Amino acid sequence: MTLALPFYVLMSATLVQHGAHVHGQADLAIAMNADGSIEMELRSNAYNYLASGSEADEHDDHGHDDHDHHGHDDHAHDDHDDHGHDDHGHDDHDDHASEDDPWIAVEAHMSGVGNVFDFGSANCELTLVSFEQVETPDGHMDVIASYAGRCAAPARMGMIETTMFDTYPALENIVGVYIGPEAQSAFSLTRETIRTQLTR
Repeated sequence: MTLALPFYVLMSATLVQHGAHVHGQADLAIAMNADGSIEMELRSNAYNYLASGSEADEHDDHGHDDHDHHGHDDHAHDDHDDHGHDDHGHDDHDDHASEDDPWIAVEAHMSGVGNVFDFGSANCELTLVSFEQVETPDGHMDVIASYAGRCAAPARMGMIETTMFDTYPALENIVGVYIGPEAQSAFSLTRETIRTQLTR
């Protein structure tokens, strides 16, 4: 797939303007070709996914080392083996996994991009390609969710809507850039504005 612009160019446009690792903010880059092929990358600090009320400050104080201790790669497989699929029902296993490692639930939720972002009549279907935790130069943790897919009606691409603010109370703002075959735009989604136009 040949994108309109490399994703590092798209992401740098938002990061340079707004600054990296801002609590409450996430950065979204979307690139779509004329044939309907589409890629999307969402970068957010871990705080936005895990923090809730008073827990937000507590999680931030724990810092990078504590987050790594509960990391997805180190923890998920052992927990699955310890709880055992046969000993517990599916719902019980999901409950234990979510309690022991909240990233399992976050990744599962974000993999259903249709439940997170809606592109209206463009009828886009995207798949989560990767869900990575990366350390920033200042020692914090960012999460990068990358998606790829296709829009059945690319000519109808005109809007984006999100439900992320309902799920993640610490998230306040999504700053985005869109590059399409006939239009380019910058946009912002907030708790007050969960839907906006990508093309004018």
